[in-house]
Amino acid sequence: MQPTLVDTLIQRVKSAIEERQYKSGSKLPSVRAAAGLWGVSNFTVVQAYDRLVAQGWIESRKGSGFYVQQRQAPHVITAITHTSYGDTPTSSMDVTWLLRNMFREVSAHAMPASGTVPAAWLDDALIAQATRAIARDPQMNWLPYGTPQGWLPLREQLAVLLNG
Repeated sequence: MQPTLVDTLIQRVKSAIEERQYKSGSKLPSVRAAAGLWGVSNFTVVQAYDRLVAQGWIESRKGSGFYVQQRQAPHVITAITHTSYGDTPTSSMDVTWLLRNMFREVSAHAMPASGTVPAAWLDDALIAQATRAIARDPQMNWLPYGTPQGWLPLREQLAVLLNG
């Protein structure tokens, strides 16, 4: 059985709340605005909002609109890092958010400093040729991990290119 428009809208709002697009206490779009935004009727939005209120996801404030209900705090793990003072908790991590978002596809333009380059910058034939050349060289030990700074000959070439 295919989900109804109301069910689809409910799932969309729940996902937005879980992914923190709508934070706890924030106001949701008005019924009319939501209907226009999602391309459904006002009646569909009213039904979805009513069910979300009944499920405890949102609350209705008379004359003001609909707001995201305070949710139970996410499970947080305290990360331990080594400092000169010994082991002290220095940061925390939202495990639920991390697990939900670690495999989500995002374009390279949406993730600056992600360590990847746009696909248009890659030359598949050149990369394949370089990989074959490295694999043929018996002196090249290319299986172990390198240094965090990267391969020295590549860094030297980049420095030459960038210095002009």
